[in-house]
Amino acid sequence: MDETTLDKIEPGNAAVVTRVGRHGHGRRRLMAMGMVPGTEIEVLRKAPLGDPVEYRIKGYSLSMRKADAADIEVRPNGGVNGFSRPMATIPEGDTGRIVGLHAGKGLARKLERMGFSLGSEIRILRTGRGRLKVELDGSEVAVGKGMAMKIMVEPL
Repeated sequence: MDETTLDKIEPGNAAVVTRVGRHGHGRRRLMAMGMVPGTEIEVLRKAPLGDPVEYRIKGYSLSMRKADAADIEVRPNGGVNGFSRPMATIPEGDTGRIVGLHAGKGLARKLERMGFSLGSEIRILRTGRGRLKVELDGSEVAVGKGMAMKIMVEPL
C-alpha cells in the first residue's frame, strides 16, 4: 500500500504511522504525543473550517493542525483502496461489508443484536433526516446517523 501523509486521510479512516518527518524539538513533541512508527491512528473529524483535525491515538483524542499532520507519514489501514468509511457516508444504493464497530461495549452489543456484525453485507436503501434505512441479511433495518457513524464499512 502506498504511503501518504496524515493530513490527507479523511475522517472515518485509520492509518498506521510509518515515519515522523520533522527533526529536533518538533519531532520529539510529535513523538511525545504518541506519533511513533507502528502506531494506529484514526481520523475522527475536522473542525468546521477544516483545521484542526481530531484524531484518536493510543486511546485518547488529539487535535492537531494540518501543517503538523503533513509531517507524519502513514500507511492507510483497511478497506477498499486502504480505506473503510462510516456507514453514514455510504451513498444510497451502494453496498458494503462491515469491518468494524467503533463503539463502546453497550452500543456494540446493541448493534450486534440488530444484526450489524463483522463481515455482514449491507445495502443503503434510503438516507434522510438523521437516519438510514439499510438492507441487512434480507431484512430492512433503520438506524440513526449517529450510530451509523460508528459502523465502519468497506465499500464493495
